Amino acid sequence: MKSPIEDVEWDSDFFGYKVGKIVVTVPGEFDIEQLLIDNKSYRLVYIVADMALNLPNIPAKLVDRKVTLHQRINETVLDFQADLQIETFDLKKDSYQQLENLALLSGTFSRFKTDENFTNNEYERLYTQWLRNSVYKQTAFDILVAKTADKITGFVTLEKKSATLSAIGLVAVASHVQGRGIGLALIQEAKKRSLAHSFSEIQVVTQADNSAAFHLYRKADFTPIDMKYIYHYWNV
Repeated sequence: MKSPIEDVEWDSDFFGYKVGKIVVTVPGEFDIEQLLIDNKSYRLVYIVADMALNLPNIPAKLVDRKVTLHQRINETVLDFQADLQIETFDLKKDSYQQLENLALLSGTFSRFKTDENFTNNEYERLYTQWLRNSVYKQTAFDILVAKTADKITGFVTLEKKSATLSAIGLVAVASHVQGRGIGLALIQEAKKRSLAHSFSEIQVVTQADNSAAFHLYRKADFTPIDMKYIYHYWNV
């Protein structure tokens, strides 16, 4: 019988220690606590569940309630107007450092930042790599930036998930300009760009604890369609 623990090879290689994942779709499907006790080769195991879990006998901590929001895109999104310059990031003329600073800001609620067991700059390294992959078109087909006084004060990355589905990846607005509608303008422009690339749907994933982001997406007419409970189990 195949073990319910899957090797997460990319994370293991990137972080430098063995990472695994358990996916739980049915309560009581298997004994998670005993499974983890019997498998000590993993330093970190992600437990991803469709429901909240009761794990009193192991040090597994709930680190995220990951919400997926979705929207079908239609021509009505083109009605949105914003008095703001939004353009595609250009590595030849735009500041990569400004973009990187915002990328690190985008993960304020990330489990890789909030889990204190990460002690080797995993969060900074991960988000820096994510941005690099986006800029060099390995993961993103577009990066939209908003500028204030010629400085990048907001951005969003767009990724292809399927022939019909695009996804918002990284998104952030600089702290000193929040509340001015920049985030909403970026999201609306992301929908326009997705439609222009022949996508008919768009999705975004955020943390349930990130109430500001959640309300932004709801304001932009996204609908929650799924929530995952993510736990981290550490062998430390």
